[in-house]
Amino acid sequence: MPNRHGLVAGATGTGETKTFQLIAERLSAFHHADRKGLELVDLEDPRAVVAFLASDEGKAELRNIGGPSTATAG
Repeated sequence: MPNRHGLVAGATGTGETKTFQLIAERLSAFHHADRKGLELVDLEDPRAVVAFLASDEGKAELRNIGGPSTATAG
């Protein structure tokens, strides 16, 4: 489990913001899956959780966990 500190550094335009957004959305997906008792076995599983959270059916869940915006998750 990561602690609450992190550093994403790089020159302007090298993707720091996207990297941080990806980390945040993956952590949100793992948190949601853990709360729901879902097993995440491979790399496609967190993507499926993020896709669900960004869908119409998952919007309420997304608001509950304060996860990524649908624009980020899309």
